[in-house]
Amino acid sequence: MLDKQAAISRAVEHLAVKSEEWGTRGEVRIIAESAFLDGEDLVVCYDTIAYLDHGDEMERLAGNNPIKVDLNTGECHFISFVEALEYMNKGLI
Repeated sequence: MLDKQAAISRAVEHLAVKSEEWGTRGEVRIIAESAFLDGEDLVVCYDTIAYLDHGDEMERLAGNNPIKVDLNTGECHFISFVEALEYMNKGLI
Protein backbone atom coordinates (compact mmCIF):
# COMPACT_ATOMS: atom_id res chain seq x y z
CA MET A 1 0.00 0.00 0.00
CA LEU A 2 1.28 3.44 -0.92
CA ASP A 3 1.68 6.14 1.70
CA LYS A 4 0.45 9.66 1.01
CA GLN A 5 3.79 10.95 -0.29
CA ALA A 6 4.23 8.02 -2.68
CA ALA A 7 0.66 8.51 -3.95
CA ILE A 8 1.31 12.22 -4.53
CA SER A 9 4.42 11.28 -6.52
CA ARG A 10 2.28 8.98 -8.67
CA ALA A 11 -0.18 11.83 -9.24
CA VAL A 12 2.68 14.14 -10.25
CA GLU A 13 3.87 11.57 -12.81
CA HIS A 14 0.34 11.06 -14.13
CA LEU A 15 -0.23 14.79 -14.51
CA ALA A 16 3.12 15.27 -16.27
CA VAL A 17 2.26 12.63 -18.87
CA LYS A 18 -1.31 13.77 -19.42
CA SER A 19 -0.52 17.49 -19.51
CA GLU A 20 1.90 16.91 -22.41
CA GLU A 21 -1.13 15.87 -24.45
CA TRP A 22 -2.84 19.21 -23.77
CA GLY A 23 -0.26 21.35 -25.56
CA THR A 24 1.48 24.44 -24.23
CA ARG A 25 -1.43 26.32 -22.62
CA GLY A 26 0.40 26.57 -19.34
CA GLU A 27 2.41 24.50 -16.94
CA VAL A 28 0.45 22.73 -14.22
CA ARG A 29 1.32 21.52 -10.74
CA ILE A 30 -0.20 19.28 -8.11
CA ILE A 31 -1.59 20.99 -5.00
CA ALA A 32 -0.23 18.47 -2.49
CA GLU A 33 -1.51 20.31 0.57
CA SER A 34 -5.12 19.90 -0.59
CA ALA A 35 -4.88 16.13 -1.21
CA PHE A 36 -7.34 14.07 0.81
CA LEU A 37 -8.13 10.43 1.44
CA ASP A 38 -11.33 8.82 0.23
CA GLY A 39 -11.30 5.25 1.45
CA GLU A 40 -8.31 3.58 -0.19
CA ASP A 41 -7.81 6.40 -2.69
CA LEU A 42 -5.99 9.71 -2.51
CA VAL A 43 -7.63 12.58 -4.39
CA VAL A 44 -5.22 15.24 -5.61
CA CYS A 45 -6.08 18.61 -7.18
CA TYR A 46 -3.91 20.63 -9.56
CA ASP A 47 -3.86 23.98 -11.32
CA THR A 48 -1.56 26.14 -13.42
CA ILE A 49 1.68 27.41 -11.97
CA ALA A 50 0.72 30.92 -13.12
CA TYR A 51 -2.34 30.78 -10.88
CA LEU A 52 -0.77 28.94 -7.94
CA ASP A 53 2.40 31.02 -7.72
CA HIS A 54 1.27 34.38 -9.07
CA GLY A 55 -2.49 34.48 -8.52
CA ASP A 56 -3.18 35.01 -12.22
CA GLU A 57 -6.93 34.38 -12.35
CA MET A 58 -6.87 34.38 -16.17
CA GLU A 59 -4.70 31.27 -16.04
CA ARG A 60 -6.77 29.42 -13.44
CA LEU A 61 -8.14 26.15 -14.76
CA ALA A 62 -11.87 25.59 -14.88
CA GLY A 63 -13.36 22.13 -15.07
CA ASN A 64 -10.14 20.33 -14.24
CA ASN A 65 -11.05 17.13 -12.49
CA PRO A 66 -8.68 16.01 -9.73
CA ILE A 67 -6.56 12.89 -9.97
CA LYS A 68 -7.52 9.83 -7.94
CA VAL A 69 -4.67 7.51 -6.92
CA ASP A 70 -5.50 3.96 -5.83
CA LEU A 71 -3.34 3.43 -2.74
CA ASN A 72 -3.28 -0.34 -3.29
CA THR A 73 -2.20 -0.41 -6.93
CA GLY A 74 -0.79 3.07 -7.58
CA GLU A 75 -3.07 3.43 -10.59
CA CYS A 76 -4.16 7.00 -11.39
CA HIS A 77 -7.06 8.49 -13.29
CA PHE A 78 -8.93 11.77 -13.48
CA ILE A 79 -12.18 11.60 -11.54
CA SER A 80 -15.48 12.00 -13.35
CA PHE A 81 -17.53 15.18 -13.34
CA VAL A 82 -20.11 13.46 -11.12
CA GLU A 83 -17.41 12.51 -8.59
CA ALA A 84 -16.09 16.08 -8.68
CA LEU A 85 -19.58 17.43 -7.92
CA GLU A 86 -19.93 15.01 -5.01
CA TYR A 87 -16.62 16.19 -3.54
CA MET A 88 -17.60 19.83 -4.11
CA ASN A 89 -20.89 19.28 -2.30
CA LYS A 90 -18.93 17.83 0.64
CA GLY A 91 -16.60 20.86 0.61
CA LEU A 92 -13.54 18.75 -0.20
CA ILE A 93 -12.64 20.47 -3.47
